[in-house]
Amino acid sequence: MPAFSPFIGELYLSPYPDFAPAGFLPANGQLLPINQNTALFALLGTTYGGDGRTTFALPNISPPVYGVEYLIATQGFFPSRDGSFPGEDTLIGEILLFPYNFIPRGFAPANGQTLPIIQNTALFSLLGTTYGGDGRINFALPNLTSPIPNTQYAIALQGIFPSRDHFPTSSNRLLGEIALLPYNFTPRGFSAANGQLLSINQNPALFSLLGTTYGGDGQTTFALPNLTSPIPNTQYAIAVDGIYPRRGISITPREPIQPPVIQQVPEHSNSGIAILLVVAMLSLWHQVGYLLPYNRT
Repeated sequence: MPAFSPFIGELYLSPYPDFAPAGFLPANGQLLPINQNTALFALLGTTYGGDGRTTFALPNISPPVYGVEYLIATQGFFPSRDGSFPGEDTLIGEILLFPYNFIPRGFAPANGQTLPIIQNTALFSLLGTTYGGDGRINFALPNLTSPIPNTQYAIALQGIFPSRDHFPTSSNRLLGEIALLPYNFTPRGFSAANGQLLSINQNPALFSLLGTTYGGDGQTTFALPNLTSPIPNTQYAIAVDGIYPRRGISITPREPIQPPVIQQVPEHSNSGIAILLVVAMLSLWHQVGYLLPYNRT
């Protein structure tokens, strides 16, 4: 079986709590030497930092939940604007996150645009008009906002047609790989990343990677990560079949960065403040009025 080969620079959601697979690094903003990562630097430049002479920076993306990290591929296929589509393991409709200023061949920006049905019959058969379009001559793609500036979601127009019943024997996906999918079903070989419990004796390899990081009793069950999809009608799914990942560097899980909480002023508070002001003014008028040089009556 050929080795797993992503696009260089592709951003992955990884559920492995204590390591990044070989060929990946955490997308945590770290600086890398240019002379050891020339292909990746050619794609990223100093978009995310670095001096551009000896160093460049990786994107820094907060993890969605504890234990799940964004990783960036430092090895693999060099993405092309115009060349062939190398994504043999990509599912048609699968949504990938890229840190480039272009969309690789075989993908389209997941920005809500409409596509002609006649040129994209396989993708239309999967999406229909879930995200818009008239369903006769066109259909719409999902509209996704990227997690940080200078990254963009793209949807695969080519690849393997996802099946409910058959897992492609030629697939070179990593066991535990998390995919963002726009279908109303979970393809064979995946399970929904919704916090569900799986049997250890039926999934010993995946359990050896995840342990009880996300829950389970560790004796008969373990849990998958519980990931909220970015927009309705999309879902995160985790590969329960695939290549066992080769360990790269050790990592320490990061806590998700919570957005600041904006305190809401109760709706009735404005009227309450107004009433208090009126009462205070009347009281002041009543007291000061006795000092006025004319009769209030």
